[in-house]
Formats: sequence, structure tokens, C-alpha cells
Amino acid sequence: MWLTLRDVFQTAVVPRAPYFNIRPSSLATRLLWRFWPKIARLYGARRREDILSTFAPFNMIALLVLWAALVGLGYGCIFYAMRAQLAPQPMDFHTSLYFAYSTMLTIGFGDVVPHSFWSRVLAIITGASGLGLVAVVTSYLFAIFGSFSARERYVIALAVRAGTPPSGCGLLETHGYAKLVDRLPDVMKDGQSWAAGVVQSQIAYPILNYFRSNDAQQSWIGTLGVLLDAATMIVATVDGVPKGEAELLIAVGRRAAHDLAIHHHIGVLHHDAGVARHHFDDRRARLASAGYTLRDPEPAWHDYTRLRATYAPQLNGIAKYFRIPSIPWSDTN
Repeated sequence: MWLTLRDVFQTAVVPRAPYFNIRPSSLATRLLWRFWPKIARLYGARRREDILSTFAPFNMIALLVLWAALVGLGYGCIFYAMRAQLAPQPMDFHTSLYFAYSTMLTIGFGDVVPHSFWSRVLAIITGASGLGLVAVVTSYLFAIFGSFSARERYVIALAVRAGTPPSGCGLLETHGYAKLVDRLPDVMKDGQSWAAGVVQSQIAYPILNYFRSNDAQQSWIGTLGVLLDAATMIVATVDGVPKGEAELLIAVGRRAAHDLAIHHHIGVLHHDAGVARHHFDDRRARLASAGYTLRDPEPAWHDYTRLRATYAPQLNGIAKYFRIPSIPWSDTN
């Protein structure tokens, strides 16, 4: 019971990465996620995405039921140990569980009554625990959906600038053709704030990682990849555009990718940039058509692959773990 109450406190109240690894919620979520994608693969693409998108809401309800069941079980065991202080007699284990759950849910039919001081104190604590559990979980739900809404607003807004499906090259192309290149530092700065908010909220509330965007061609991990690829192209490939904010975005986004991969124990799929030279050359040609002044191809290719290798393996590993649909955030499709 103490383990469960501690889990509720760390999951719903403490706004930071939990330091205690043996947690019912984490174990249940990981176990359920092992089977959920396997079930989704039995259906077509559209239906599969619908099934995957229901995981996070279902898991939140399942965790509430799990927490209530474990806490009630704990109080039931304590009441059974104090069964001599409950009426009517004799008191069996099933009746002790019934009294614990009815008290925790504040139903209180009155057919089982504590008649000693300590049994009455425990009954009050049990009822207070039930009310507290509902209150904490309710506030947790509001925090989750508030963070999800803030995350998705930016995902949708960036998709307008980065094309459909979004890509780093598409983001730079849009600003080039629209004569908004001077606004790119502001985009990079906004991206820094969004990436920092994503890593903070999704490590504090890990269930957020499983919430999917409404559009199958959009995702939070894809948006992070688009921002990092755009910033990397600015730093490595483009001349005449301020690079300071882009360099800061690479630092923030790289930290976000590494922290999320470590938090979820996700291994990397490869250790290279994950992009072919002919794709890079194609993107350079598109940027030149959009009006950008470009660096020489050889040093640009070297710097681009060097920077991209610092975050692409983690992003690809995260996308694979959460079954994010394939999108050209990497500009390799």
C-alpha cells in the first residue's frame, strides 16, 4: 500500500523525473505497451493508428483502477489483521476487503462497523485516502491534458511552416519563398522554448510520450526532428543567415532527445547521421531554388553529418519505440 501511495505521489504530484524505479504505474505501462502495438499490427494502417492513439487514455484509466485496487487491498489486509475490532463477527478476509473498498469509496453501507478507537481511526484514514486519490488523479488529468494541448498547438503551427508532411528543408523553403528568412532566428528561439517544455513535461509525466497527434503525418518527435534538421542546415549548409539561435536550438534539442531516450531506456539504432549524400544534395538544390546562399558542398556535408549524428540515432530510437509513423523529418525519404 505504501508503495502504491508513493507511486501516486511521484506520478501525479512531483513535477520531476521519479527517482524510485520500482513503481506499479511504470511497470504496468511498460507491460501493457509491449502487447498494445502487437494488437494494432493486426489491423490496417488507419485502424492501427486509431488503436495506438487509444493507448494513453486507456492507460490513464487503467492506472486509476490499479492504484485504487492496490490501496484498497492494502487497507483490506490491515482491517483483516484487526478483524477482532470490527463487527459483526466472525470477520473473514472477503468481508474485510469489502469494508475497505466501501470505506475508501465513501459508500459506507453500515453493515460492517469498527468498534475500537484504532479501527475507527483507520476507517477515517481509508476514506480520506480514497478522496485524496480521486482529487490527486483529477488534478493530474488536468495537468496532462494542459501539457498535451500546449505541445500540439506548436506541432500544428510548425506544420504550416514546414509543409505536409513536415521536414527541416520544407521549413527553410517556406521562409525562403515567402521572403521571411530574417524571421528564422525567431523560429529557432521559439523552438528552443518548445523543446525545453517538451522534455520537462514528458519526463515529469511520462504518459505524455504515448499521446499521439490528431494527424498521422504529425507528431511531437517529428516536430523535434524538423527543428533540429532545419537548425543543422542553417549552421552547416546556409550562408547569410544568423546561426546563433540555430546553434542554441541544436544544443537544447539534442539534450531533449538524449534525456528522453535515457529516461525510457531506449537504445540507439545506429551511430551515424542516417542520411544519404544524394538526399543531402537534393536538399541543397531545393534551398538554392528558394533563394539561399549555400556553402561549398564538401565542408557543408561534413558539418551536416557531424551535427546530425549527435541527435538522429536517439530520435530514430524514440520514434521506433513509440511506433511513430514514418515521416521525412530526417529528409531521407
